[in-house]
Amino acid sequence: MGAEKRSHLWGGGIECESMKFAGAQHQQRVGCCCCSKSGGKRTAGRQSVEEGKHGVTLSEWLPCLIPPALALGVYTNSLGGEFVHDDLSAITANRDITDPAAGTWDFLYNDFWGTSLLDPLSHKSYRPLTILTFKWNYALSGLNPWSYHAVNVILHAAVSALFAWLCLNCLGLSKLSSLLTASLFAIHPIHTEAVSGIVGRADILTTLFFLLSFISHDRATMRNQQSSGMRRHPVTCFNVPLLRIVSLLSAFLALAAKENGIAALPVAITWDIIRLHQQSASSCDTRRCGRGKIYTSPSNKLRSRWNSCSCWPWLRVVFKCWPILLSLFTTLVLLAARIALQQGQLPLFSEQDNPAAFASSRKARILTMLYLPAFNMGLLLAPVLLSYDWQNGSIPLVEDWRDWRNVGTLFFYTSLAVTLVYAWLNRKKVILWSAAVMVWPMLPASNLFYPCGFVVAERLLYLPSLGYCLIVALGLRIVFRSTRSRWTIRAGRLVSHQSATGSYASLRRRRSSSTCSSSSSFSSSSSSSSSSSTSSSSANCWWPGRQVFARCLFVFGAILLAVSFATKTWTRNLDWADRRTLFESGLRTLPNNAKMHYNYANVQKDEGRWETAIDHYRTAIELWPNYASALNNLGTVLLARADDMEDGDRRKELAVQEAELRFREAIRSHPHHAHAHYNLAVLYLQRNETEQALHLLNQVLTLNSNHREALNLLHWLQAEKKSGNVDSESSSNGRTLNHYRNAEKTTIGAIPAAHHSPASAMPMAGHWITANRLQHQQQPKLHHQPQREESRQHRSGTTSNYRWNKTAKN
Repeated sequence: MGAEKRSHLWGGGIECESMKFAGAQHQQRVGCCCCSKSGGKRTAGRQSVEEGKHGVTLSEWLPCLIPPALALGVYTNSLGGEFVHDDLSAITANRDITDPAAGTWDFLYNDFWGTSLLDPLSHKSYRPLTILTFKWNYALSGLNPWSYHAVNVILHAAVSALFAWLCLNCLGLSKLSSLLTASLFAIHPIHTEAVSGIVGRADILTTLFFLLSFISHDRATMRNQQSSGMRRHPVTCFNVPLLRIVSLLSAFLALAAKENGIAALPVAITWDIIRLHQQSASSCDTRRCGRGKIYTSPSNKLRSRWNSCSCWPWLRVVFKCWPILLSLFTTLVLLAARIALQQGQLPLFSEQDNPAAFASSRKARILTMLYLPAFNMGLLLAPVLLSYDWQNGSIPLVEDWRDWRNVGTLFFYTSLAVTLVYAWLNRKKVILWSAAVMVWPMLPASNLFYPCGFVVAERLLYLPSLGYCLIVALGLRIVFRSTRSRWTIRAGRLVSHQSATGSYASLRRRRSSSTCSSSSSFSSSSSSSSSSSTSSSSANCWWPGRQVFARCLFVFGAILLAVSFATKTWTRNLDWADRRTLFESGLRTLPNNAKMHYNYANVQKDEGRWETAIDHYRTAIELWPNYASALNNLGTVLLARADDMEDGDRRKELAVQEAELRFREAIRSHPHHAHAHYNLAVLYLQRNETEQALHLLNQVLTLNSNHREALNLLHWLQAEKKSGNVDSESSSNGRTLNHYRNAEKTTIGAIPAAHHSPASAMPMAGHWITANRLQHQQQPKLHHQPQREESRQHRSGTTSNYRWNKTAKN
């Protein structure tokens, strides 16, 4: 009866005189007299049962409530931000979102930027779930950026809460460790681009469904896991298939939100391998310490017979590994579907996107590619210098072995390898899970296996930062425990607590033995011996307040870290408020980046500050001589400034000549630059060189048959030429162009006015099409030269036919 009662209490597991295991409801090893690693008492199981009866208290939910509150607090000032950078191309200029004439389900056949996936120049970034959320935003509030930012902040808070729940219930961390981990994730400054930038919603959604997929997977496999102190809830056999389906569906939704969501299933596979490794090691410990009479409950007789069967060992392996095989098969199916969506076409990118991929030296390519993951980890460790863009030479190439950055690369990979080996040998499952979360999502965009269309992207670190925050929290917990029980201060030296305790015990024994002596012997001692004994006793005793001081010092350091991260996040949100603040912050962080000067010059141009815009365009061209868009925009600004000058001014003539030179340089560096061809054609029309203008307009339509301005101007010129109204011998005072203006009953600047930002300050230069024009009025999208090249979506450069198999958009 005693054995049956124990079997009923502990769950029907295998019992012996020296060990007991928890059953299906409480899978916890509670005691083994011959194995000190798994000590414990049976009262732990009873306490857990009693706690389960009372339900979950408020203290259980605090780790899941505080992190989302912190996330909402630090990102409150991002709600007033505007559409900036990639938001303009992905949302305001995306016909799949803003065009009522577009089909309801057209976004399922287009990439993230609204281009058909069948287009050879498509971005190949397929994120229909993210586009669907943007469509819902647009249906509710139009192009009000406040609602878009609010959804991002709410999603980030939900991810923080879900991450805290995962740490507490799946990874088995304490409430303090879970709270610290999720709070660090909620306020980390590296997430500002993903949360404050509206297009960063793709990363947030991917992380949200990644966590849901892993939690469902862990809940489904918990019956076969050895919990080792984890909090577990009973799962019926009916719920296991449902949880499997939820896990796979969440992984699919993570992939539909962004490409790196494919990492959800590999992380689950890694977790299953870790579980099997721990079970095999635990079974070895059980065989070593299980001695004496063994009692087998009736519920385990069938399992014992199955384990003793040696005829079909491979069936047992398949039975244990079927979740791994299912996840692996689903991963392969999703990868095949993702490749099929590309129609066998690979995305394009230029040297500006990833200079390391175009380096002439193979050694420079390899060393730089190896350095980039280490650089990403450095951003997680010390998010001091943050930028919205890291292209155009922001990270110099590592061209020699003597470069000091190779030391950081070697240290990064060595530390990673040592950590993995240590965690595997010592069965540190939390560390292994953290490493898997940091490695798997970064592999597709690491530039290690194939070059990508970017070098570094901060919002790509949103998902891998889960593992980083968990590692940091574990390290802080170790430090906190060491201040509590392992170390103490004695005589000004840091010694182990065991040594200090032993010295203190021996001191007490000496004092107790000395109590037999009379009190007169102590009173008759000299003052010198008294002072000597006092100094000796003070040197041997340890500081009683050592633990309080060490804990206060630790808490102060943790609070200082949290305050610094929250302050950095708050101030970084202000940089994402509008175009000006964002581009000014990039110029401060990376002054040697040509794109920073180019984007800042675009802001100055839109505000009518010609001289400042010209200076920054020239700086961008000095840093990147083949920057076609900067050359084109410099020509447009030079002509805009020339329009403000008086006729006959020598400076006006020089400005027009330089503008023509810049247009030609842009065409030479990028032959597919349609805007440069069109601007040069308009310049020839001002000079009344009609034949050359017609030739250039035909080239524009060859490059882009939907170029609206070129079509209108070409049709008018052909009609006027047939009617004989075009005077080929007139003076070069722009009579032909003026005649076109009168025929249209408007200024030519009104035709492509949508190509400039709203309230453009170009009174006479509206006919010049810049490379960063906007698309607020459903203008046809240029494929060879995008409308807004200040974003990372551009594909300009001298190597437009260069292809790589990659996930181009970060």
